[in-house]
Order: sequence, then C-alpha cells, then structure tokens
Amino acid sequence: MKFYHVTSYKAWKAIKKEGVLFGVHGNGGWDKLNQEKTPDRNGYGYTYLSPCPLLSFGIVVLQINFTPERDQFGTIHNYGFDPPPGQICTQFSVFRPIPLSDVKFCFWLSVKAVFVHKYWKIRTHPFVEKIIDILTRCPECKGEGGYTEVITDEGQGPRYPCGFCKKGYMNTFKKIYWLIVLASYKKAMKKEASNLSP
Repeated sequence: MKFYHVTSYKAWKAIKKEGVLFGVHGNGGWDKLNQEKTPDRNGYGYTYLSPCPLLSFGIVVLQINFTPERDQFGTIHNYGFDPPPGQICTQFSVFRPIPLSDVKFCFWLSVKAVFVHKYWKIRTHPFVEKIIDILTRCPECKGEGGYTEVITDEGQGPRYPCGFCKKGYMNTFKKIYWLIVLASYKKAMKKEASNLSP
C-alpha cells in the first residue's frame, strides 16, 4: 500500500544519513556543531503516515510502501489506522523503523508542496487575512450573517438571516451581484424622488 510522509529538507538529509525513516519525538539529543536534533533510538519514536500527500505542511514529500501489520488483537505499530465506521483515516502512526528501500522521494509532489506551503504562509499573514476579510465581508449584514429585531417588551426579538449571504461572508460573484442590486436600487429611488418632486 502507498502512503506519504511530509518533512523538511534538513530532516530528509538526517533520514538518509541514518538509513531508516523513524521519527524522533522528544527523546533525541542536540548536535551543537550542526545545530540539529540527533536521534536517540533507546527512547520513544514513531512516524506519521497519511494516504494524502499534502495533508501536512512540509516541502519534501516521501512515498512509502507500507502494509499495516496485524495480529489477533488487530493492527500493530500503526495506532489510528482503523477508524470508526463512517470516518476516514487521514493519518496514523508507525512504531517501527521503515527501511529506505521502501521510501521514494516524490519530486513533483514536493514542488507542489512548496507552492502550497508558500501559499498558506502568505494566506495566513495577518495583513492578508484583514484584506480578505474586508473583500469578502457581506456589506449588507456587515459580517453578522443576519440581523436581530430590536428589544421588545417580551425580550429580544427574533433573528433573521441575511438575504444576500446568510453567513456573513460571500464570494466575489455574490458581492458583484450585491453591488449591481444596490446600484439599481439607488437608481430607482432617485428616479422615484424626481417623479415626486414638483
């Protein structure tokens, strides 16, 4: 079966140096000369695998040939591989070293991962988030997704969804449509006022 592991160039270099794919999680030492983590195989280690190549952030995508092992109690070395009925396994753990003979570097998927990584780095920047919020916020309900009637003698009035977005935000086409409707409304009101004036 084919699975994927996403990592960094620095980690991929360390994996090739060690000769196996086996994640280090909190038990490695620190190489002061090379400023990198060194594996301590007397400690606790595991590797995340996923059926989706771009599930995790990283710029090196590795394709792994791996068959989940089973015994009389179920799966072993891969906690989380068997999800409950109706759910999808997005990631699971392998608690044994994977030889590099079963690991393949995916060049084009790594190129795609670089673009995805750069995109999300820009997309999640606070300034970009603010610009996107301004551009996609519904101008009718101001991002509230609807409006609530004023407080009455019996308490707060009912809440009604926005007639344009229903959730506070809209895509570009809906916003253009809203601007056309608003312009048509203002034009009609202006024409009606000119007809009523003496």
